[in-house]
Amino acid sequence: MPPKPPKPTPAHSKHLTHFLCIPLVTPTSRPQLQTSLSRFRADLTSNVNTNTITNTTSQSSQLPSQSSQLSSSASLPPAGKIEPRPTIPPKAIRPVGTIHLTLGVMSLVTPEKVQRAVDVLRGLDLKGLLLRSSSSGSSSSTGSNNRRNGEKEESRAGARSELESDAAVVDELKVTLKGVSSMNDPTKTSVLYTAPVDHDGRLRRFCLGIRDIFMAADLMVADTRPLLLHATVLNTVYVPGVKRKGGPSARNGRGGGGGRKERLTLDARDILERYRDMEWMSGVRVEKVAICRMGARKVEGGEEGDEEYFVESEIEIP
Repeated sequence: MPPKPPKPTPAHSKHLTHFLCIPLVTPTSRPQLQTSLSRFRADLTSNVNTNTITNTTSQSSQLPSQSSQLSSSASLPPAGKIEPRPTIPPKAIRPVGTIHLTLGVMSLVTPEKVQRAVDVLRGLDLKGLLLRSSSSGSSSSTGSNNRRNGEKEESRAGARSELESDAAVVDELKVTLKGVSSMNDPTKTSVLYTAPVDHDGRLRRFCLGIRDIFMAADLMVADTRPLLLHATVLNTVYVPGVKRKGGPSARNGRGGGGGRKERLTLDARDILERYRDMEWMSGVRVEKVAICRMGARKVEGGEEGDEEYFVESEIEIP
Protein backbone atom coordinates (compact mmCIF):
# COMPACT_ATOMS: atom_id res chain seq x y z
CA MET A 1 0.00 0.00 0.00
CA PRO A 2 1.59 3.31 -1.09
CA PRO A 3 2.23 5.89 1.61
CA LYS A 4 -0.28 8.70 1.97
CA PRO A 5 0.88 12.06 0.61
CA PRO A 6 1.77 14.58 3.31
CA LYS A 7 -0.96 17.00 4.29
CA PRO A 8 -0.40 20.69 3.37
CA THR A 9 1.19 22.65 6.15
CA PRO A 10 -1.40 25.07 7.63
CA ALA A 11 -0.66 28.77 7.14
CA HIS A 12 -0.59 29.40 10.89
CA SER A 13 2.25 26.90 11.37
CA LYS A 14 4.49 28.51 8.74
CA HIS A 15 6.54 31.67 9.00
CA LEU A 16 4.59 33.98 6.72
CA THR A 17 6.76 36.65 5.12
CA HIS A 18 4.89 38.03 2.10
CA PHE A 19 1.49 38.27 0.46
CA LEU A 20 0.30 38.59 -3.12
CA CYS A 21 -2.22 41.38 -3.58
CA ILE A 22 -4.07 43.91 -5.69
CA PRO A 23 -3.13 47.31 -4.20
CA LEU A 24 -6.17 49.58 -4.04
CA VAL A 25 -4.45 52.85 -3.18
CA THR A 26 -3.99 54.93 -6.33
CA PRO A 27 -3.92 58.68 -7.03
CA THR A 28 -7.62 58.38 -7.88
CA SER A 29 -8.69 56.24 -4.94
CA ARG A 30 -6.62 57.81 -2.17
CA PRO A 31 -8.83 60.90 -1.69
CA GLN A 32 -11.95 58.73 -1.65
CA LEU A 33 -10.49 56.22 0.82
CA GLN A 34 -9.08 58.99 2.99
CA THR A 35 -12.49 60.63 3.29
CA SER A 36 -14.29 57.33 3.92
CA LEU A 37 -11.85 56.02 6.52
CA SER A 38 -11.69 59.40 8.29
CA ARG A 39 -15.47 59.45 8.67
CA PHE A 40 -15.48 55.79 9.72
CA ARG A 41 -12.77 56.42 12.32
CA ALA A 42 -14.48 59.54 13.67
CA ASP A 43 -17.80 57.72 13.92
CA LEU A 44 -16.53 54.61 15.68
CA THR A 45 -13.98 56.17 18.02
CA SER A 46 -15.96 59.14 19.35
CA ASN A 47 -18.88 57.44 21.13
CA VAL A 48 -18.95 55.58 24.43
CA ASN A 49 -20.79 52.34 25.05
CA THR A 50 -18.43 49.98 26.81
CA ASN A 51 -21.00 47.19 27.16
CA THR A 52 -20.37 46.11 23.56
CA ILE A 53 -16.59 45.80 23.92
CA THR A 54 -15.09 42.59 25.29
CA ASN A 55 -11.72 40.86 25.35
CA THR A 56 -10.76 37.47 23.96
CA THR A 57 -7.46 35.68 24.07
CA SER A 58 -5.52 36.34 20.88
CA GLN A 59 -4.41 33.11 19.22
CA SER A 60 -2.85 34.53 16.06
CA SER A 61 -2.56 37.68 14.02
CA GLN A 62 -5.07 38.37 11.30
CA LEU A 63 -3.41 38.08 7.89
CA PRO A 64 -3.26 41.04 5.93
CA SER A 65 -5.74 40.02 4.69
CA GLN A 66 -4.25 50.22 2.18
CA SER A 67 -7.67 65.67 0.10
CA SER A 68 -10.74 65.82 -1.74
CA GLN A 69 -14.31 64.63 -1.54
CA LEU A 70 -15.81 61.28 -2.51
CA SER A 71 -17.10 60.87 -6.02
CA SER A 72 -20.70 61.87 -6.57
CA SER A 73 -21.77 58.21 -6.72
CA ALA A 74 -20.23 57.39 -3.35
CA SER A 75 -22.37 57.46 -0.24
CA LEU A 76 -21.67 58.00 3.44
CA PRO A 77 -23.93 57.89 6.49
CA PRO A 78 -25.32 61.33 7.40
CA ALA A 79 -22.82 63.10 9.66
CA GLY A 80 -25.51 64.49 11.92
CA LYS A 81 -27.32 61.21 12.62
CA ILE A 82 -24.79 59.05 14.43
CA GLU A 83 -26.22 56.56 16.88
CA PRO A 84 -24.39 55.71 20.12
CA ARG A 85 -21.92 52.89 19.52
CA PRO A 86 -18.91 51.26 21.17
CA THR A 87 -15.66 53.05 21.85
CA ILE A 88 -13.14 51.58 19.44
CA PRO A 89 -9.44 52.47 19.73
CA PRO A 90 -8.30 54.46 16.66
CA LYS A 91 -5.49 51.96 16.03
CA ALA A 92 -8.10 49.36 15.08
CA ILE A 93 -9.04 51.37 11.97
CA ARG A 94 -6.67 50.52 9.12
CA PRO A 95 -4.60 53.33 7.60
CA VAL A 96 -5.33 54.38 4.03
CA GLY A 97 -2.01 53.13 2.67
CA THR A 98 -2.70 49.53 3.72
CA ILE A 99 -5.92 48.97 1.77
CA HIS A 100 -5.60 46.05 -0.67
CA LEU A 101 -7.14 42.78 -1.84
CA THR A 102 -5.13 39.76 -0.67
CA LEU A 103 -4.82 36.90 -3.17
CA GLY A 104 -2.73 34.66 -0.94
CA VAL A 105 0.11 34.50 1.56
CA MET A 106 3.64 33.16 1.14
CA SER A 107 6.51 31.87 3.21
CA LEU A 108 9.57 33.16 1.34
CA VAL A 109 12.22 32.54 3.96
CA THR A 110 15.28 32.71 1.68
CA PRO A 111 16.46 35.28 -0.88
CA GLU A 112 16.20 32.57 -3.54
CA LYS A 113 12.51 32.01 -2.80
CA VAL A 114 11.85 35.73 -2.86
CA GLN A 115 13.55 36.04 -6.24
CA ARG A 116 11.60 33.10 -7.65
CA ALA A 117 8.32 34.71 -6.57
CA VAL A 118 9.41 38.01 -8.13
CA ASP A 119 10.30 36.21 -11.37
CA VAL A 120 6.87 34.56 -11.51
CA LEU A 121 5.19 37.92 -10.88
CA ARG A 122 7.17 39.65 -13.63
CA GLY A 123 6.40 36.82 -16.02
CA LEU A 124 2.61 37.14 -15.67
CA ASP A 125 0.66 37.81 -18.86
CA LEU A 126 -1.78 40.19 -17.22
CA LYS A 127 -3.32 41.25 -20.51
CA GLY A 128 -4.05 37.63 -21.35
CA LEU A 129 -5.48 37.04 -17.88
CA LEU A 130 -7.72 40.08 -18.29
CA LEU A 131 -8.96 38.81 -21.64
CA ARG A 132 -9.72 35.37 -20.24
CA SER A 133 -11.43 36.86 -17.19
CA SER A 134 -13.82 38.72 -19.50
CA SER A 135 -15.29 35.39 -20.63
CA SER A 136 -16.92 32.70 -18.54
CA GLY A 137 -14.55 30.02 -19.87
CA SER A 138 -11.99 28.44 -17.57
CA SER A 139 -8.33 28.97 -18.40
CA SER A 140 -7.51 25.71 -16.63
CA SER A 141 -9.74 23.67 -18.96
CA THR A 142 -8.13 25.36 -21.96
CA GLY A 143 -4.72 24.39 -20.66
CA SER A 144 -5.82 20.76 -20.18
CA ASN A 145 -7.03 20.54 -23.78
CA ASN A 146 -3.76 21.91 -25.07
CA ARG A 147 -1.80 19.31 -23.11
CA ARG A 148 -3.89 16.50 -24.60
CA ASN A 149 -3.20 17.78 -28.13
CA GLY A 150 0.54 17.41 -27.66
CA GLU A 151 3.49 19.70 -27.24
CA LYS A 152 3.46 21.01 -30.83
CA GLU A 153 -0.18 22.03 -30.73
CA GLU A 154 0.31 23.51 -27.25
CA SER A 155 3.17 25.63 -28.57
CA ARG A 156 1.05 26.84 -31.48
CA ALA A 157 -1.87 27.62 -29.19
CA GLY A 158 0.41 29.49 -26.82
CA ALA A 159 1.91 31.57 -29.61
CA ARG A 160 -1.55 32.26 -31.06
CA SER A 161 -2.84 33.27 -27.62
CA GLU A 162 0.08 35.62 -27.14
CA LEU A 163 -0.50 37.28 -30.52
CA GLU A 164 -4.21 37.61 -29.81
CA SER A 165 -3.41 39.05 -26.40
CA ASP A 166 -1.09 41.64 -27.92
CA ALA A 167 -3.63 42.66 -30.56
CA ALA A 168 -6.75 42.70 -28.41
CA VAL A 169 -8.15 45.74 -26.68
CA VAL A 170 -8.77 45.02 -23.01
CA ASP A 171 -11.46 46.77 -21.02
CA GLU A 172 -10.15 48.34 -17.84
CA LEU A 173 -10.79 46.48 -14.61
CA LYS A 174 -12.43 48.87 -12.15
CA VAL A 175 -13.29 48.38 -8.50
CA THR A 176 -15.96 49.79 -6.22
CA LEU A 177 -15.79 48.93 -2.52
CA LYS A 178 -19.19 48.83 -0.85
CA GLY A 179 -20.62 47.90 2.54
CA VAL A 180 -19.10 46.36 5.66
CA SER A 181 -19.00 42.69 6.66
CA SER A 182 -17.61 40.75 9.59
CA MET A 183 -14.89 38.14 9.21
CA ASN A 184 -16.54 36.05 11.96
CA ASP A 185 -19.55 36.14 14.31
CA PRO A 186 -20.66 39.82 14.18
CA THR A 187 -21.74 39.71 17.83
CA LYS A 188 -18.15 39.10 18.90
CA THR A 189 -15.83 40.07 16.08
CA SER A 190 -12.40 41.60 15.74
CA VAL A 191 -12.19 42.10 11.96
CA LEU A 192 -14.45 44.11 9.65
CA TYR A 193 -13.96 44.44 5.91
CA THR A 194 -15.48 45.93 2.80
CA ALA A 195 -15.83 43.89 -0.38
CA PRO A 196 -15.53 44.78 -4.06
CA VAL A 197 -18.68 44.93 -6.15
CA ASP A 198 -18.18 42.19 -8.76
CA HIS A 199 -21.53 41.40 -10.34
CA ASP A 200 -20.12 39.68 -13.44
CA GLY A 201 -17.34 37.87 -11.57
CA ARG A 202 -14.62 39.34 -13.78
CA LEU A 203 -12.47 40.60 -10.91
CA ARG A 204 -12.68 37.24 -9.15
CA ARG A 205 -11.71 35.31 -12.29
CA PHE A 206 -8.75 37.63 -12.85
CA CYS A 207 -7.55 37.21 -9.27
CA LEU A 208 -8.03 33.44 -9.33
CA GLY A 209 -6.01 33.25 -12.54
CA ILE A 210 -3.09 35.01 -10.86
CA ARG A 211 -3.38 32.98 -7.67
CA ASP A 212 -3.48 29.68 -9.58
CA ILE A 213 -0.17 30.50 -11.29
CA PHE A 214 1.51 31.09 -7.93
CA MET A 215 -0.08 27.95 -6.51
CA ALA A 216 1.20 25.91 -9.47
CA ALA A 217 4.68 27.33 -8.84
CA ASP A 218 4.44 26.11 -5.21
CA LEU A 219 4.91 29.65 -3.92
CA MET A 220 1.59 30.12 -2.13
CA VAL A 221 0.73 28.66 1.26
CA ALA A 222 -2.03 26.11 0.67
CA ASP A 223 -5.52 27.28 1.61
CA THR A 224 -8.58 25.16 0.87
CA ARG A 225 -11.03 27.97 1.58
CA PRO A 226 -12.65 29.81 -1.35
CA LEU A 227 -10.94 33.08 -2.21
CA LEU A 228 -12.61 35.91 -0.28
CA LEU A 229 -11.81 39.21 -1.94
CA HIS A 230 -11.92 41.83 0.79
CA ALA A 231 -10.25 44.98 2.05
CA THR A 232 -9.85 45.11 5.83
CA VAL A 233 -11.01 48.38 7.38
CA LEU A 234 -10.93 47.39 11.07
CA ASN A 235 -8.76 44.87 12.88
CA THR A 236 -8.31 44.91 16.65
CA VAL A 237 -5.10 42.88 16.41
CA TYR A 238 -3.37 46.24 15.93
CA VAL A 239 -4.67 47.45 19.30
CA PRO A 240 -2.22 46.70 22.13
CA GLY A 241 -3.50 43.74 24.17
CA VAL A 242 -4.65 43.98 27.76
CA LYS A 243 -3.67 41.68 30.59
CA ARG A 244 -6.28 39.43 32.11
CA LYS A 245 -7.32 40.12 35.64
CA GLY A 246 -7.87 36.75 37.25
CA GLY A 247 -9.90 34.39 35.10
CA PRO A 248 -10.18 30.60 35.13
CA SER A 249 -6.45 30.03 34.58
CA ALA A 250 -5.52 32.16 37.55
CA ARG A 251 -8.19 30.68 39.82
CA ASN A 252 -7.22 27.12 38.95
CA GLY A 253 -3.63 27.82 39.85
CA ARG A 254 -2.25 26.83 36.44
CA GLY A 255 -0.09 29.92 36.15
CA GLY A 256 0.08 32.60 33.49
CA GLY A 257 -3.49 33.75 33.96
CA GLY A 258 -2.59 37.23 35.09
CA GLY A 259 -0.20 38.06 32.26
CA ARG A 260 -1.86 36.57 29.22
CA LYS A 261 -2.73 39.09 26.52
CA GLU A 262 -6.21 39.36 25.12
CA ARG A 263 -7.73 40.76 21.97
CA LEU A 264 -10.59 43.24 21.79
CA THR A 265 -13.85 42.07 20.26
CA LEU A 266 -17.05 43.99 19.62
CA ASP A 267 -20.68 43.52 18.76
CA ALA A 268 -20.68 44.95 15.24
CA ARG A 269 -24.29 44.30 14.21
CA ASP A 270 -25.21 47.98 14.39
CA ILE A 271 -22.09 48.93 12.43
CA LEU A 272 -22.85 46.40 9.68
CA GLU A 273 -26.39 47.74 9.34
CA ARG A 274 -25.29 51.37 9.35
CA TYR A 275 -22.59 50.93 6.71
CA ARG A 276 -24.18 48.27 4.51
CA ASP A 277 -24.67 50.71 1.59
CA MET A 278 -21.55 52.80 2.06
CA GLU A 279 -19.23 53.17 -0.93
CA TRP A 280 -15.65 53.53 0.24
CA MET A 281 -14.38 54.19 -3.26
CA SER A 282 -16.10 54.07 -6.61
CA GLY A 283 -15.05 53.08 -10.13
CA VAL A 284 -11.30 53.02 -9.48
CA ARG A 285 -9.13 51.34 -12.11
CA VAL A 286 -7.02 48.44 -10.88
CA GLU A 287 -3.45 49.43 -11.73
CA LYS A 288 -1.01 46.89 -10.26
CA VAL A 289 -0.38 43.42 -8.89
CA ALA A 290 2.20 43.29 -6.10
CA ILE A 291 4.15 41.11 -3.71
CA CYS A 292 4.40 42.86 -0.35
CA ARG A 293 6.14 42.05 2.91
CA MET A 294 4.08 41.28 5.97
CA GLY A 295 3.83 44.07 8.52
CA ALA A 296 2.84 47.61 7.60
CA ARG A 297 5.27 50.40 8.45
CA LYS A 298 4.85 54.12 9.02
CA VAL A 299 5.07 56.38 5.99
CA GLU A 300 7.92 58.83 6.38
CA GLY A 301 6.83 62.29 5.36
CA GLY A 302 3.25 61.10 4.87
CA GLU A 303 0.08 62.04 6.69
CA GLU A 304 0.00 61.37 10.42
CA GLY A 305 -0.89 57.79 11.23
CA ASP A 306 -0.60 56.52 7.67
CA GLU A 307 1.15 53.22 7.04
CA GLU A 308 1.99 51.07 4.05
CA TYR A 309 3.48 47.68 3.21
CA PHE A 310 6.96 47.35 1.74
CA VAL A 311 6.58 46.39 -1.91
CA GLU A 312 8.96 43.58 -2.83
CA SER A 313 7.94 43.82 -6.48
CA GLU A 314 5.00 45.02 -8.55
CA ILE A 315 3.86 45.05 -12.15
CA GLU A 316 1.52 47.38 -14.01
CA ILE A 317 -1.80 46.14 -15.33
CA PRO A 318 -2.22 47.16 -18.99
